[in-house]
Amino acid sequence: MHFPEIKEAFYAKCAMLIEGETEYGCIRAFSDKIGVDLDDYGICVINARGDGSIKPLRQLLKLFAVPSIAIYDGDGVPSPAFRKKLTLPNSHVKIRKRYCLL
Repeated sequence: MHFPEIKEAFYAKCAMLIEGETEYGCIRAFSDKIGVDLDDYGICVINARGDGSIKPLRQLLKLFAVPSIAIYDGDGVPSPAFRKKLTLPNSHVKIRKRYCLL
């Protein structure tokens, strides 16, 4: 695994894990469109390069006490197994059907 953005997360207030290139580009474009500089708020955006990397990245960030959220495109309705895979114990993550984890 190669995640160059992960280094930024250790200095951020929050990390936003994005499933892939499309979502990564959309988040940057959306924040620019609404005039919100994520860097000003200490939010690091990390391209997870697939939903299989989200849980390990969240676990790593949790070890360093970096709050994180995950956003994915909802290629389909998340199965209960997928929901369980993404949710960490004692997490305040809620599944929003077909959109994202917030």
